[in-house]
Amino acid sequence: MKKQLLITALFFSFISVSAQQKKYSQEAIDLNDRATEIMLRNLSNKDSIAEVLNLLDKAIALDQSYITAYGNKVNLLLSEEEYDQAIKTLDEAIKYNPEQHGFYLLKAKALEEQGQSEEALAFYKKALETCEIQMKKNPAVGSFLDSYFLKYCIYGIDTPASEVISAMPTSFTDEQRKSITVFLDAVGSFKKYKDVFIKNGSRPLNQKKPSMPQKREDGVYYVVDELAEYPGGHDAMIEFVSRNFRKPANSKPGTVLVNFVVEADGTIRDAEIMKSLGKEIDDEALRVVNMMPKWKPAKVGGRVVAMVYNIPFIVK
Repeated sequence: MKKQLLITALFFSFISVSAQQKKYSQEAIDLNDRATEIMLRNLSNKDSIAEVLNLLDKAIALDQSYITAYGNKVNLLLSEEEYDQAIKTLDEAIKYNPEQHGFYLLKAKALEEQGQSEEALAFYKKALETCEIQMKKNPAVGSFLDSYFLKYCIYGIDTPASEVISAMPTSFTDEQRKSITVFLDAVGSFKKYKDVFIKNGSRPLNQKKPSMPQKREDGVYYVVDELAEYPGGHDAMIEFVSRNFRKPANSKPGTVLVNFVVEADGTIRDAEIMKSLGKEIDDEALRVVNMMPKWKPAKVGGRVVAMVYNIPFIVK
């Protein structure tokens, strides 16, 4: 379940970028942040799941345009295979936010995972139609990447990374271009991404499910038996971040996502920004990650290995 939550969380962070400038209810944002903290800390029991869903329902009730709360709720329901509830939530999200292609895409995912291929195809096509409209109005990283992903889902076109990179809009900043390159490097191809994005893979359901890539070409693992852990556990890491993170003046609220590698000896390397809030606050998040002590390394088959890890910095 953990690896599925990770993948869908990264996916939805891309598709929600285009709506970041909208003004949402602060109370709804606070409820969503509380839910996010619980999701990151502990989702090992049904009480925690129920608490998260309750907080997200309250956030949605306060602001029906708040797409992040909808996205978090749907991702959690899909990870728990609560498809009927996920689709019901998506129908509500689409009703109030019809311009958001990500909701059509998530509904297609829910339908395809239940074997409803024809119904899923219709929503993939609606997602692409909406995505292309968004790209014309306001080009964003999420819409740009999803347009290629959707073309694979619908037509089987697996565009090479080199072509995607060369087609990036000239309006994209260096940070946006870097985030696209990092994403393409991580997923390998749109076919491989769909094999992970859809639990039954991108092949017909009567074929064997393709295995998820376990590690990168350089030997750094995506999926492990035992996760790398900050010394003292998650609470100790939160305390470390709270003690050392210095919020820059005039910083805007939101989330910075930092991706890095925890080496087999526990050291941190290659910290980079996956989701940005601006150079000053990005640099501060990187500074804090790079000053962390050695972690307890990840394990595969009983041996220590290097793994990819990410930490969200929620700025209020």
